[in-house]
Amino acid sequence: MGVTSRIPVDGERYAAEAHRLLPGILREPPTLDGLQSLLMLALYHTLSGDSRSVDILIGNATRLIFMLGGNLCYEDTDLISPSPTLSNLSSRARYHLRNLFWICYVLDKELFLRTGRPPSLSDDDCDLTLPMGYSNSLIDQIPPQPSAGPEARPLLFPTDLNVSIITSRIYRSLFSVKALRKSDAELLRTIRELDEDLEKWKVGACD
Repeated sequence: MGVTSRIPVDGERYAAEAHRLLPGILREPPTLDGLQSLLMLALYHTLSGDSRSVDILIGNATRLIFMLGGNLCYEDTDLISPSPTLSNLSSRARYHLRNLFWICYVLDKELFLRTGRPPSLSDDDCDLTLPMGYSNSLIDQIPPQPSAGPEARPLLFPTDLNVSIITSRIYRSLFSVKALRKSDAELLRTIRELDEDLEKWKVGACD
């Protein structure tokens, strides 16, 4: 049996070429492909520890998400004033857009943990309804064997979405300008509430 040779991939060269094309993406009307490109680069730089590049990419990705309407959950048929761009997308494209929103949300909160800078995606401007079929159990998120069909595979994100939501709550409750004006008693109460949220997540993740 012959050995299959693999062509080495120069990730840095591909990333540099993608960066070279970014101005053209940002000048054009917002598209899923453009948003996807920004997030792929943000993931690459997150893994390589380049927080400065991630910050710039997430800022631009956030702008596209709001322009496309990915910050809202369009399973709600009573939603008012949907994005004009979104109204032209198929249901499959809308589903993909929401998944891209969650990837951006996760990376945005990860960046806050690494740098301490305020998140770009504010919870007040986002519908945080979890994707349909998303499990709170970490065990259920483990990918099945390759022989399993695609319908058996869970939705996978860089981290548990519930943890990112709690991380965002930690920023708003302890590090935002409003939080800095809290009294010591209010801060202690807030810390206890956040601790309870983490405990609930831990219990749910292990069920």
